[in-house]
Amino acid sequence: MKILLLLLLVVFNLNINAAVQEDKIAAVVNGSVITSKEVDDFLKLIQYGIKREGLSLGKNDRKKALGSLIEDKLILQQAEKLKAVIPDELVEKKLQEIIRTFPSREDYEQSLIERGLNEDMLRKKIKDDILLKEFIRQKIKSQVHISPVEITDYYVNHKEEFIAPETLYYYAVVFNSLQEAKDNYKKMQNMDVIGIKFNYKDKVIYSRITKDQARKKLRKILFKSADSQVLIPPIKIDNSYFVFYIDKRIPSRRLSLEQVKDKIYNLLFAQKFKKIYSEWINNIKKDSIIKIYD
Repeated sequence: MKILLLLLLVVFNLNINAAVQEDKIAAVVNGSVITSKEVDDFLKLIQYGIKREGLSLGKNDRKKALGSLIEDKLILQQAEKLKAVIPDELVEKKLQEIIRTFPSREDYEQSLIERGLNEDMLRKKIKDDILLKEFIRQKIKSQVHISPVEITDYYVNHKEEFIAPETLYYYAVVFNSLQEAKDNYKKMQNMDVIGIKFNYKDKVIYSRITKDQARKKLRKILFKSADSQVLIPPIKIDNSYFVFYIDKRIPSRRLSLEQVKDKIYNLLFAQKFKKIYSEWINNIKKDSIIKIYD
């Protein structure tokens, strides 16, 4: 399934005319056709869980899906006006990446046949996708600028967003029965952490968990105190029994600006990008002839 999705993402996310397909017309954008099949295929991607940046769709939201395809069509039309040259080597590299996701060349070719494509058509779609992304980078992303002052201001004014929950680092030893867990818990009480780690090496897990991540039952037990280097009596989780050794506790704390500056940058960038893109695409729509039939 994963292999097929990689191809689908390339094939259907590019929104080029299905030139050889006889299909109902969903929309015409400046004389360029979007078919109902393209809309259906796009919705399949959403059903498979493939997310598009900045797009939130329900499984059967055809109107939004068609709107997204129309915008992609408009962007590609604008990009083609630049007459940008996309190196054949770049297209070929992407094509080979797709082919390598298939178990064999035969599987790859069969997938093309099932989608009504041939390799030249796929190359065209890959080329258009590269062109579209490059246009977005030059036309929209190049206009987005985030200053250090903006990042600092956001950090100061949104303190509640940057609180890290209490975190535990722990050893968990897994047993099949309650009695086995109880017997070994008694033995562990006389061991240090190294003893637990090596005496139960086939059963022990070392991991971390935050208070927010823990199940309600575990949260009440593991986060009950502020102590470290403590052994917790057997706990049943699903069909197994666990003995936890709390190695280290990190209390809830506010993250520093240095720790979150990249996150803030990305958040502010997304906000500005959305605003600039929305203004730009709406202006393009005003100057375009768009007919919707779906």
